[in-house]
Amino acid sequence: MKLVKLSEKDFVLFVNLHHFVFDGWSVSIFLDEWLSFYDSEVNEKELILGNDFKQYKDFALEQKTGWKIT
Repeated sequence: MKLVKLSEKDFVLFVNLHHFVFDGWSVSIFLDEWLSFYDSEVNEKELILGNDFKQYKDFALEQKTGWKIT
């Protein structure tokens, strides 16, 4: 990631990620959390992030368990 300051009030955030480790689902989570962070900073609110996202390790365990049952 790189944050570039264009002017006193304008910035651009560059994010370079590989699809192998950062898929479409991850992009959605990243953007939701980034926007929550930005909103909390701009509006001086408490940052509250949801922890309801499934981790890949949990998904993999569910898949492995499912294969053993069938």
